[in-house]
Amino acid sequence: MDDLLFSESSSSNYSIATETVKRLSAMYGDLRPEREPDSFAGLKLNRGANWLQISMPQKIAEAAREHMPELCDGGTLPPIPKGKQLEAMADRLAMPEERPAKLTKKQRNIQRLIGALKFIEKAHPRASLMLHRLSCVMACPPPEAWDVACAVLSTLYAERNIGITYGGSGIPERGDEYELRGYLGGHIVDLNGKAPNDLEAHADATWGDRNVYGLLLTYNGGVIYHVTKKIALIVDSSMETEVIASAKAGEQVSVAREILRAFGTPCTRPTLIGTDNLANMKVATGVGCPSRSRHFLRRYAVLKRRIAEGEVTLMHVPDAEMPADVLTKWIPMSKVNQSVKYMTNADKAPAATCSATTTPYDLIALDQAIANLSESGPVPAADLSARSFAPAANVSACGLAPAAACSSSSSSSSSSSRATYAAALRGQGPPTTRQPGLPTQAGGSVVGRGSP
Repeated sequence: MDDLLFSESSSSNYSIATETVKRLSAMYGDLRPEREPDSFAGLKLNRGANWLQISMPQKIAEAAREHMPELCDGGTLPPIPKGKQLEAMADRLAMPEERPAKLTKKQRNIQRLIGALKFIEKAHPRASLMLHRLSCVMACPPPEAWDVACAVLSTLYAERNIGITYGGSGIPERGDEYELRGYLGGHIVDLNGKAPNDLEAHADATWGDRNVYGLLLTYNGGVIYHVTKKIALIVDSSMETEVIASAKAGEQVSVAREILRAFGTPCTRPTLIGTDNLANMKVATGVGCPSRSRHFLRRYAVLKRRIAEGEVTLMHVPDAEMPADVLTKWIPMSKVNQSVKYMTNADKAPAATCSATTTPYDLIALDQAIANLSESGPVPAADLSARSFAPAANVSACGLAPAAACSSSSSSSSSSSRATYAAALRGQGPPTTRQPGLPTQAGGSVVGRGSP
């Protein structure tokens, strides 16, 4: 661990952060703290009066410089697949039946490129499905994986200055009346609108020759966690894959709620989990009779307990409005753009200075913000206003952050993403529109960098 981010209210004159840095410096050497950092752990931080934007232009440029220098130099790019051709090529990727004892230099280069893209993925959910295809063959990548990986890199490079924005005005509030309208009208999510202020989750899964599930958690108007994972089980219906996805979403929601509680902003109502499988919703909530799903009812045990205890509520989201679809299947570009806009709070994103270079590949549109999560540190109690007091020391703790929120050098999406739930908290609206229990944005931040 060489990056730490602290968040503290200005009302305390940053005494806790100052003392923490002082003690860490005594143990590990001069941390050289920096107040109000503009970057952290590979993320560029851009702040406004009531919003916070994160992006990863430096990491994307580094990957391009190493693997596709033509992108940086403006040279002639090699032919790269796009559109349906790219999707088909990604679906056909497979490791050889007999693996060589030693990988070739080309294969090792492919592995390094995929690894770099996986790190960037946390801020670019639109690339998740393509990167999942690449990750499945990363142990012994075929030659075609290079073309697929280069296509992803080139599209990410084109929008390297675009990120995810938390906060801003116009973020909807969830409530009993809103959910009642959802139950009665079947319209709980509007992809043309904004993700809510409250914690919310959506889960989707596929069933067939390639079973995967996708999870999406949003908070304060932007995505704070997203993942595409393989379902390594034999299932005999789409309903069974959907309950696996919903149960996994419940697990992540439990972690997020606990982190929010530790930060002094506990959830006051059940967290909504959306599913586009009506049978899954009816069985989980007890509305329907599981006559033909009794053989896998035990998969519902923990999810039903979470519902009964008021931790989550499961609601049906029509397929046309399901934002997690982009994580599990190839869908029309119009819905991809809608979903990304919903996840990234694109309408509230500040103007970014982008390269004039456009991309010939229609995997990702330049005008869409993509995103995932920041590996930022803690936020203060509900009655305190927060900014970031930030990082780095050669230590393995996150200071004021709880253990579950500590960042990790591991490439595991779950461990690294848990450290980022707090990022959204620093983008709350102005004091005049602050909701009860949510911190406003005031204060200061400090970053510390470890000694060489």
